[in-house]
Amino acid sequence: QLIISKSLQAKAQVLLVGIRVPGNYGRRYSAMFESAFQSLATTNQIAFIPFMLEPLSGILTSENRDQYIQKDGLHPTELAQPIILKHLWPSIKELLIK
Repeated sequence: QLIISKSLQAKAQVLLVGIRVPGNYGRRYSAMFESAFQSLATTNQIAFIPFMLEPLSGILTSENRDQYIQKDGLHPTELAQPIILKHLWPSIKELLIK
């Protein structure tokens, strides 16, 4: 919240980009984690993308996972970056032209 507040005070356009925790954190914690992003976006009336890695979920297979996700099993690779940008760009662009 502090980062959002300071950004808004500085008259910056804010795009909140959500992420999800791995499934081993449990459903309850995952739901609370995700709802925190939604709550921040709603409370602050800012643009919001619920899940930054959403486009990867539609293309990942056991055969190509190593191409798009690093060995830690969480973070996207260099190859995934243009896919993520394509997902985020419309929201970023909209804020840039305001």
